[in-house]
Amino acid sequence: MIKKLLLCSIAFAGIGLFYGQNVEPDQRLKVKYSTSELQELKTNDQEQLEFLNFCVENAYIIMPFPEEKSGASEIRGTVELNDIDNINFFDLGYELEEVNWQYYQIAGTRKMLVILSREEVSRRMKK
Repeated sequence: MIKKLLLCSIAFAGIGLFYGQNVEPDQRLKVKYSTSELQELKTNDQEQLEFLNFCVENAYIIMPFPEEKSGASEIRGTVELNDIDNINFFDLGYELEEVNWQYYQIAGTRKMLVILSREEVSRRMKK
């Protein structure tokens, strides 16, 4: 009997901790989502909100532009970035693709913007 009570108590405590987590939207999401959309996510889809929060700073990487990639078909174009050290993914206007990474040369630099796939962002988020 005591074992059952203890197990029930632990289960309820675990459920309380799980549902007690309240993810707040990163304010930088407002460049793409309205306040009401963010509130809807906060209320009904915490997992998606957490994913979007993670994307703000983690859905892309900046890396040196490999000279051999100049003119390569996988380079989708050139992107203008005002502040390469302060990027909000949602300011860029790109969407994550499920499995494909997207490559763009950064104008006026010898660097490349790489938009990760949704699959890769999810993998990195779980680390």
